[in-house]
Amino acid sequence: MKKNLKISRRYAKALMLLANGENKVDAFRNDLVSVVSLICDTELEGVLLNPVYMTDQRRGLLTAVLDKLQIEDTLYRFIVFLFDKERLNELALINNAFQTMADNAAGLVRAHVSSAVPVPDEVVEQIAAAVMQYSGRKVVFEFQEDPELIGGLI
Repeated sequence: MKKNLKISRRYAKALMLLANGENKVDAFRNDLVSVVSLICDTELEGVLLNPVYMTDQRRGLLTAVLDKLQIEDTLYRFIVFLFDKERLNELALINNAFQTMADNAAGLVRAHVSSAVPVPDEVVEQIAAAVMQYSGRKVVFEFQEDPELIGGLI
């Protein structure tokens, strides 16, 4: 798994260089999330990676799906390149690494907060101010309710 992370980071870094070169980091970020949710979170990934089907058929299916999504041309070619190099199975890890790189470039930090009950807005603002002061970066919160917690925040 460690090797896969290393490889995924390399591809993500290459994609970040392409995105920066075109000044389209946000567009690449959004398009990549769409592609990953469609391919990696569905049965489509199994079909695209299954060697039982002819490579040309799988490639044709991939390009048809990407055509429907109308993503950035460079990202389109990058994903087809991953398929051709038999690295499409790394797409989710590449996305995770790319999203982290894009966050760092934008000066963002993501905070995952779990609580037993919904967190009031004034508490969210206090937490955001504290994290921003500590990190010196803009904070994007992802809240999750966890009924197994007795109280407090994680």
